[in-house]
Amino acid sequence: MKKIIQNQRGSVVMWIIAIVAIAIVVYLIATHSGKQMATSSEDEVLATSTVTIMVPNDLQAYKKAMTEFIQVSGGVNPSKTWPFVVRTVTVSATTDVVRTTAEAAAEYIPTQAGTSSLVVYFKVMNGTAYVLLNMDIDGWAGVSAAIAQVHPIVEKTLLQFPQIKEVQFQPAQGDYIDQGKVIESNRDDDAVTIIEPSFNAMWKIGEMSRIRWITKLPVDQPGYILLMNGDKQVIAIASSTALNGGKSSQFGGSKNFIPPNSIMPGTGYYVRIGTNYDNGSGYPMDRFDSVKFTITN
Repeated sequence: MKKIIQNQRGSVVMWIIAIVAIAIVVYLIATHSGKQMATSSEDEVLATSTVTIMVPNDLQAYKKAMTEFIQVSGGVNPSKTWPFVVRTVTVSATTDVVRTTAEAAAEYIPTQAGTSSLVVYFKVMNGTAYVLLNMDIDGWAGVSAAIAQVHPIVEKTLLQFPQIKEVQFQPAQGDYIDQGKVIESNRDDDAVTIIEPSFNAMWKIGEMSRIRWITKLPVDQPGYILLMNGDKQVIAIASSTALNGGKSSQFGGSKNFIPPNSIMPGTGYYVRIGTNYDNGSGYPMDRFDSVKFTITN
């Protein structure tokens, strides 16, 4: 009997040891798992951030109004008085908060092409933010409606930042667009910079338009003004004209031009101004600037 009792006590002790061991293992697994989960959660927080963007209070109504403004009615731009509200969005963590905020604003409205809202150029100089979206440079038929809808969202969003007083959807002075690419140029001070037409402006066939530029080329330096479409010359607007008219023209010049009926309406037109005209390629080769715009009926 005594031996039986000892055996029973031994079995009980073994069961207790087994239970304690299992409890320890469960505790260690749970603790380890919890640490992994906490680390994963912490990494997720560190990898993301939030920014605030300005968006229309009624998106569908806004899109409809902006489309009609561009394609049908014209008149006063609805975005000037449309109510905008603050929206918080999650973005990838970044050290460039201003550009990341601009990118979030540009992507708020889905566009026809998946990459059309990408910010491909962004620069802040002297209180002005210069922004170009992919659709500004490489658009599609009817892109003007998408541009009209998206630009005000980006503009109003960027104006939240106290260091930004103005937003322009064009390259900063000295930079330019060449064959669909933004070139950040280190050109010297005697380069030509076009002031008009502005980027994405519209010229009408048969109506007077103005070309205006500034330069520090020598006074009476002859140059050329060309109308281009893509890499093809459409017409020579002026040849051997003085690019620097002196103080009377504020070290630059201007030229009026009426697009003739022979020009086909469309996007992708450029004005090129420069010296050393190469008749074979149709380009002013050494110093030039170019601005993309649209010609309409």
